[in-house]
Amino acid sequence: MKPIITILCLLTYFTINLSAQEIAFGAKAGLNISSWNTNADDTGARLAYHLGVVGQYPLNEGLSANAELLFSSQGVKSTDNQNPGRSVFNYIGVPLFVGYEITPDISVHGGIQPSFLLSAKTIYTDINRDVDIKDEFSGLDFALIFGGEYMVQEQVFAGLRFAFGMNDIAESAFGEAKSIVVQLFGKYMFP
Repeated sequence: MKPIITILCLLTYFTINLSAQEIAFGAKAGLNISSWNTNADDTGARLAYHLGVVGQYPLNEGLSANAELLFSSQGVKSTDNQNPGRSVFNYIGVPLFVGYEITPDISVHGGIQPSFLLSAKTIYTDINRDVDIKDEFSGLDFALIFGGEYMVQEQVFAGLRFAFGMNDIAESAFGEAKSIVVQLFGKYMFP
């Protein structure tokens, strides 16, 4: 909880100290395709979603500092026929990155994304039962991110982002697991 409060305080501080006229705000939503980099061979990709708010501060011509506050549902799907189901992990993510405009319509970005675990459960589909597994996983998923965006029309963007977890999120006998998330998204920047 303390890291979330610290990040929110820092974001508030920087927002107040930057000229509000230069900061652009928007909303974002899209599809997550998530999996784990792990030795376990009985997990597959899970489809889910993310949504949240974005802020963009221009640094100079074509370069910007960006921050987002996202709710992100992630996890894995079990490919084990003996235990069919899926593991659902809900996070609050705070992507912080630098964006660069290659052309007026195309930009690329890269940075970091700390994500804070809100809930984690395994849903067994054969017996219709949920099991809380939050205590077996790290409260922080720290990832490196990179991606790109295309301006579909004024203020409307479509994008693709890759997030590669850098820390082991499994704190149990499950074995080491690092998150891998591909995000396809739409974004609207307010005028």
